[in-house]
Amino acid sequence: MATLVCSEDGVVCISGTTLAVISLRDGALERQDIDIEEKRLSTQNEQTQEDSGPISRRCTRLTFTYDEKNVLVADKWGDVFRFSVQDPKKGGQLLLGHLSMLLDILTTKEDKFVVTADRDNKIRISSYPNSYNIHTYCLQHTEYVTSLTYCEDPEVIISGSGDGSIIVWNINGQVLSQTNCSEGDTTLPVKKIEWDRNSKLLSVIFLNSPVVQFYTLTPDSALLHHIQDIQLTSPIWDSCFDRKGQFWLLQKQEGDTIKMYCCQKTNSGAIKVEQTDRGLPSAENKVIDMFNKDWTFFKEAESAPDLSVEYKKKETPDNYSIYLQKKQDRMQQTQPTEPQTKKVKTG
Repeated sequence: MATLVCSEDGVVCISGTTLAVISLRDGALERQDIDIEEKRLSTQNEQTQEDSGPISRRCTRLTFTYDEKNVLVADKWGDVFRFSVQDPKKGGQLLLGHLSMLLDILTTKEDKFVVTADRDNKIRISSYPNSYNIHTYCLQHTEYVTSLTYCEDPEVIISGSGDGSIIVWNINGQVLSQTNCSEGDTTLPVKKIEWDRNSKLLSVIFLNSPVVQFYTLTPDSALLHHIQDIQLTSPIWDSCFDRKGQFWLLQKQEGDTIKMYCCQKTNSGAIKVEQTDRGLPSAENKVIDMFNKDWTFFKEAESAPDLSVEYKKKETPDNYSIYLQKKQDRMQQTQPTEPQTKKVKTG
């Protein structure tokens, strides 16, 4: 799998264990490739020599706090740690824990709450930074919750799940609306959703699917309206909006791995998403060309494992229900039969 992140200063792309950073400075492109595994082993060796390093944990998601002073890291074991941006050598502080793998995390406006989603279908809204105080739970999904996004106006949390549903919640955990995603009769498990405050669009990509869907949100009713689909040639690895409101797609396709789209309003006021002109001499097109000519970089991501298999819980028997059924069967077998009534002869 490969991931993509856009910022004002450049683009970051991760493929397998390699991280590529392309910086945009005065119209010139500078690319730096970093071997994440090499860095990890180097750090691990340093910690071993010092004999005081923390236990290595697998990060599943991370996010900056609203004030950008801290990074919140969610891991495979269901815990969230806080790391200081100003003091990167300082160890992480445990904020909260779930009983299963965390799949996404975000903070709300002014860092009032931290919202976490896990593999056991649950979303938790906790106070921040005193996250042992649970504000509420959001319980409606029937499969793992893969993605969260936050909208300030109206203030809602939007979630996507492996059950193919997108749910809009208020900050108190109440369901405001629900949309089910499908292609014909086939349910589409949601991989990632993202809200762009510039275009007021919600983008949705799906696990092992070449389809991306776009929705608008009605402020008063919090209803999602499906406005457009884009069909690509290969499954989509990742997507994101940049600061200009342009939409980037990363797909499993040699020579056409990264695409960029602009979101524009038509004369009727509707929003239409169209691919940008690749012939323009823009910095974004230079970045796209640089990545699209380097399929070797994406080779490792091509053979990545299927995330939908990892996200799904292993099917285990319901031991308590089995116990109750066996108990009921034993009670019926040992229940004494009613005594027969003796007939009394009368003279």
